[in-house]
Amino acid sequence: MKPSALVPVLFIVLLLLAGTVSALPTTGAAADITSNGFNTTITGITGDNVWVFWGDYSGKENWITPNVTAVAGTATVQLIGAPVYGGETIVFQACDSTGCGNEETVTLAAITPIPIYTFGQPIRNITNSRFNPQIIQDSLLSVYTMVAPAVIMFGVAFLFFAFGIWMRTKSVRMMMILGLLIYPFIYLSNAGLHLGIPLIAQSVAVGLFAASLAGLLVSWMRK
Repeated sequence: MKPSALVPVLFIVLLLLAGTVSALPTTGAAADITSNGFNTTITGITGDNVWVFWGDYSGKENWITPNVTAVAGTATVQLIGAPVYGGETIVFQACDSTGCGNEETVTLAAITPIPIYTFGQPIRNITNSRFNPQIIQDSLLSVYTMVAPAVIMFGVAFLFFAFGIWMRTKSVRMMMILGLLIYPFIYLSNAGLHLGIPLIAQSVAVGLFAASLAGLLVSWMRK
């Protein structure tokens, strides 16, 4: 065959080869982005299956998703769960039997931190202060006053204590003596336990003290 006759043949072969070359798939932008995953819709798929390579750097996508079946050249691939994590920037590209398409980039939503509870804060304060006596005093008190104020906590404790003494002895004098002993520790905010009971409670305490004193004097007079 003459060389001139080969030109049409070569031209036809090139056309046939060009017809068999398929376009690469088109990687869609990330959608439905959460803190642990996202979706990408891929078009222009050749063949039945498509998958996605992804990673932290362009050209180094070393993770791969399972194959997803394409319908009419389109498919949606989901990337979710470990090793995907919130706040991470991911580079990904869709691939099919003809090769891999364009790269896309997505930054996942930040992870919402789990609430940190402060139930162990008093002991952390004590150890961080190298067992400073003042910090120990304040921290031990705060253990019982995280929810309710110290005044209420100690008030309830002293109330039950006083009620128990009265139920045991049935003695007004004992209650009077108990009140005189407890008073310096709970009445003032700058002394004793530094509680400083509210003004209205102080008024009630003064009234109870006066009533107790009157009852004590009456009991002595009757004898």
